[in-house]
Amino acid sequence: MTHPTPVPEPDSFNSRCGDRGNMDTICSPKPSQNWKNGSWHQIQWNPSYPSYAQASSVNIYLYYVENYHSTLIKNWSNVSPSQGEYAVQVDDSWFLLTQETKNSALIYLLPSNMDPATELQNRHSAYPKPVSFFIENASIGSNPQTNQSSAEQTDNSDNEVLRPWAIALIVLASIAATVALAVLLCLLRQVQRRKQLVYDEKDGGMVDSDVPSIAIAAPKQDWNAAPPHHISGSINPPTFSQYMASSSLVVPDSSTMYLRPQSTSNISSRSEGPPLTSNEAIMLADSFRQQMRQPDWQRQPQAQLEDDSEQRRRTLSEELLKKELAAEGTLMKKVGKRAHMLSSIQFQDQQQQQEQVEYQYQRQQDETVGDSSSVRRARSRSNSSHHSSVIQSK
Repeated sequence: MTHPTPVPEPDSFNSRCGDRGNMDTICSPKPSQNWKNGSWHQIQWNPSYPSYAQASSVNIYLYYVENYHSTLIKNWSNVSPSQGEYAVQVDDSWFLLTQETKNSALIYLLPSNMDPATELQNRHSAYPKPVSFFIENASIGSNPQTNQSSAEQTDNSDNEVLRPWAIALIVLASIAATVALAVLLCLLRQVQRRKQLVYDEKDGGMVDSDVPSIAIAAPKQDWNAAPPHHISGSINPPTFSQYMASSSLVVPDSSTMYLRPQSTSNISSRSEGPPLTSNEAIMLADSFRQQMRQPDWQRQPQAQLEDDSEQRRRTLSEELLKKELAAEGTLMKKVGKRAHMLSSIQFQDQQQQQEQVEYQYQRQQDETVGDSSSVRRARSRSNSSHHSSVIQSK
């Protein structure tokens, strides 16, 4: 099998090796040069260099360098030093000990009788140092069929790549699916809430629409009886509580205003009594209206608000009074004593007014008792006169 004519790298012939005298040792490969798999190259050296010119033959060594450790890969023996060059081809045998794509290598020339391992470790060696370069495992002269198959694979991979519009459609479809799922979850949650509300209402004692949801109990008072302030010839005078409550409407207890819905049988059994009169219905509606205008649960907050506002007014008035007195030069203690005296006087006036009301009430009672005693006396006088007339007739 005949090898093709070696084709050296173009940068190997920039100048003839040895033109600079002993400064030229190994001219090719050059430092940091890259040799690829499948390519031909010339290993060139200076044949006039004393170490090479005195030797009868030289050996060329190729080392693979990894982590500052050199490993021998190939060597070419018994080469005439006067040639000054040697053609080599980079093949797969250069990469048997490495799996890397690009590797660091060394070219070393020594006389045939010298040990390369010893000279590499000798820092004071008289022979030129090896040249560092790179070898790359990438074939440039591959088979056409291999190139065709790789091209077909590239075309297939290009065809398998998704188009931009397909990617956009996939993204939009995923977003739409996410939004639809979120809306569906919201609808299901609302339906569950409505079902829970309906179930709670049914469980809480709801009844049919025919049965009223609020049962109003009539106040425990005999509306047919005469008003407390009216006297129909009765001997017993009205009590003080009746006298004080005669001018106001008796409001039923708040606990009887709102009752839990009851069954129709209980309502029918309670409605067997006599129906309400028009006056009773009006009074009952009035009491219910008053109770609805100001329910019990609003009275306490309003009272608290009034107390708070009153306290604020008092605080502001006291502060204003202090400022005015301080401006006039009067002490607050003296004013406090006067205010205390005024409050005691007002309290005494209120007590006197209350005593006057009680006195008037007692006087009215006495007058009522006097009227009843006069009636008795008149009746007794009429009875005695009638009795005397009967006796006289007899």
